[in-house]
Amino acid sequence: MKHRIQFLRRRRDFIILLGGAAAPSGLWPLPLRAQTAVAVRRVGLLSPLIETTDETRRLSAVLTAGLNELGWTDGRNIHLEQRWSGGDNDRLRADARELARLPAEVILAITSPAVAALKQEAPAIPVVFVAVSDPVGSGFVNSLSRPGGNITGFINLEASLSGKWLELLKEVRPEIGLGIGVIDIKDNEVESPELIAGRIEHIVKTIGERRLHYVHPDCGFWMLQRSVVDRKIRALVAGRDLFEGRL
Repeated sequence: MKHRIQFLRRRRDFIILLGGAAAPSGLWPLPLRAQTAVAVRRVGLLSPLIETTDETRRLSAVLTAGLNELGWTDGRNIHLEQRWSGGDNDRLRADARELARLPAEVILAITSPAVAALKQEAPAIPVVFVAVSDPVGSGFVNSLSRPGGNITGFINLEASLSGKWLELLKEVRPEIGLGIGVIDIKDNEVESPELIAGRIEHIVKTIGERRLHYVHPDCGFWMLQRSVVDRKIRALVAGRDLFEGRL
């Protein structure tokens, strides 16, 4: 099933959507003639990630290169305002307010915390998100097919598919132990032990207790500050202990 909000498969798809959101009325989708416009458009980027990592530098370079391909050049016909909060939630909200005051004409939001901050601080500015796993459950959009409001974008996983994937794992050779990620490494919010225990319980009910050998984050913690990582690891241990106490 195809949705308007879908996994970002091509860089050009994203850049067209972002550039089109910033374009004036009547220029959707973005025509090449927009590059001759005299007015300088203001585009924002908001992310809770650390600005100085190799990955964030790559993300920034990809965005700039994609805009250049479509005739949008930072400092000539657009001004790209980038805000990386480095895992500081207070700074993330302050950056969202600043982008709203400028104002940016469209904002790229990377991960759910950035979208949540913009939803509160910039309710009238078009927002295009990436790296968001459940925009409906998070309250960012009304539905995948009809987002509504000022927010749209691309998901990296449709939540309804996770259960189907777990069902498929049951078909894998039963002697193979499985490790399942129960911590979201793209979100600064620390999961509660109760939430983690509930996720583990759901997994065990689906694939069987003997198949589950490990629980861990869904990926590495390189995007988060050490203080956030420490609290997430403690929550993971507490959630595991809470689940085992229920057995």
